[in-house]
Amino acid sequence: MASIPKYQFSRLYEDFALSPERARLRRYVKEATWMIYGQQAEIQILIDECNAIIKKKDNAGSGSGKVVLTVTDLHHPDMYEAYPGLSEKVQLLRKKIRRHNKDACHAHTIAQYPIQSSVYSKNLLTYGLCKVGKFLPTGEDEKYYQHPPHPDTFALKDVSGLDPLTEFIVNNIESWARRFVKTKEYDEEENEIDPEFEVRNGGIRLAAIEAVVNSFTSLYAPVLFTASIAILYCIQSTKNRIVVAGVLGMILAASAQLLIPGVKRGEVFAITAAYFAIAGVYIGSIDNVGG
Repeated sequence: MASIPKYQFSRLYEDFALSPERARLRRYVKEATWMIYGQQAEIQILIDECNAIIKKKDNAGSGSGKVVLTVTDLHHPDMYEAYPGLSEKVQLLRKKIRRHNKDACHAHTIAQYPIQSSVYSKNLLTYGLCKVGKFLPTGEDEKYYQHPPHPDTFALKDVSGLDPLTEFIVNNIESWARRFVKTKEYDEEENEIDPEFEVRNGGIRLAAIEAVVNSFTSLYAPVLFTASIAILYCIQSTKNRIVVAGVLGMILAASAQLLIPGVKRGEVFAITAAYFAIAGVYIGSIDNVGG
């Protein structure tokens, strides 16, 4: 069976530690559902057995109304003494219900994890981990680790919900990086790209991209507002100031959509309204001073 050197596995896991968005894991929803349904069947069998013990002892129920008791009607440990063998069944029933609920919570949590971004899904293929139909680190069917991402897999880190600028960079940096690789690592003798360089350096680190965009935003915001004040101050005509304020307001609204992740329309409207309120006061104060 084809294989790759073991050191590549170590490099794979090191890359995952640095960039969790590259990692892809199985959900096992099919198996988890099968397991939980099996637990429910076992629980139901135990409930029926407990109720059978109670029914056998009471035979015709309890009281003049002939009410048939079930296991959930017994609330006190001392009542178990009246039903031999019931205590052990109830203790086992409790354990199985706890295990069922815990496993159901885990399955629900895993099901909510995001599917891997297509950008990192393609990046995973560069490691060459699939041979003869198998994913080499685990021996699983390679279909779970091909592109596009399989629905029964998830990413350790979600890249959805990013601001549009970061998302644009993430979606395009792979092609930019490959152009750089082709330029810098072209082997004239072999006429090919060094595969070691491509695997080691062709990846994308989301944290680095976010840091760059955050730094840009921190610089862009004060520059935008400072430039707005300077431009409005330099314009002499009130009508022109109003028109320019409108243009600057449009730029601010577009910037909010571009640089703020998950911003809502109402929030953009509120930001723009606050800007125009301040701009209107500023324009009025300039006119009063000029007058």
